[in-house]
Amino acid sequence: AGDDYVSLNYWRRTVDGRLLFGSLAYAYPVPRWFAEWRLKRALYQIYPQLSSRPNPQNQKKPIQFDRLWSGTLSFSRHALPLIGKDTTNGVWYATAFAGHGIVPTAMAGSILANAILKKDDSSWRMFQHYDYGPQYCFYPFSRISVQSLLLLYNIFDW
Repeated sequence: AGDDYVSLNYWRRTVDGRLLFGSLAYAYPVPRWFAEWRLKRALYQIYPQLSSRPNPQNQKKPIQFDRLWSGTLSFSRHALPLIGKDTTNGVWYATAFAGHGIVPTAMAGSILANAILKKDDSSWRMFQHYDYGPQYCFYPFSRISVQSLLLLYNIFDW
C-alpha cells in the first residue's frame, strides 16, 4: 500500500506478519537516529494506534525496528532512470530512480540480467534514446538543489 504524499510512504505485511515500511526522501545521507525518528513519525501518522503515547486505551510497548537503513536518492537531468552499459569500460548500470525504485528497479534488474546473460540484448537499448549517461550535473550544487526541493515537498506533506 502507499499514500499520496510527494515524499511517499509505502508498506506491506511480510509473510511472518510484520510490517515492512518505507519512507523518507533525502539527497544526502542521514544519521540512523534521524531516520528512525522520521520513520516512526510517518508510521504514527498512518497508524496512530501504534503510537506509544500514554493513554488509558493504549498499554503497548513502543514499536521497535528490526532493520533500519537509509540511502540517498539519485536523479537524472531528465527525471528518467538511467539504464544501460558504459561503452568505455563495459559496466552495466541502473540508477537515478528518484526515490521511485521499488517497481522500476526490479524491472531494470530483469532487463539487465537478460542482457548480461544474452537472453535479450535489445530491451535495455530502448532506454538509450533519452540517455545522457551517468554524469554529475553542476555537482555539488545539483545535490543542494535536489535536497532543497525535497525539503519543500516534505513541508507540503506535513
